[in-house]
Amino acid sequence: MLLRSLSITLITVGLASATFASADPKPKVSLVEARKIALARVPGTIVHEKKKTKKHGHVIYDIEIKPTSAKVDKKLEIDASTGQIVKIKDAKLKAKDD
Repeated sequence: MLLRSLSITLITVGLASATFASADPKPKVSLVEARKIALARVPGTIVHEKKKTKKHGHVIYDIEIKPTSAKVDKKLEIDASTGQIVKIKDAKLKAKDD
């Protein structure tokens, strides 16, 4: 019984340390690389970009692009750890002051 309890404790500690290790504060993908990834997916001109830290220290890049072939700007979220595109959506239109 003691051995089983000890095994469960060690597994739990191992999983917890793996979770904290994945919250690397320094991104593996730079903003320059994220720009290239975004522009390869949506060709155009970068309008806005921002580095965001989500829950548990997970870092993503928000990149807004004015596409060459579309009227609506696109907003991409790129995972700073893997370089994968997490989300692509239409950017909200900002109201113009008339």
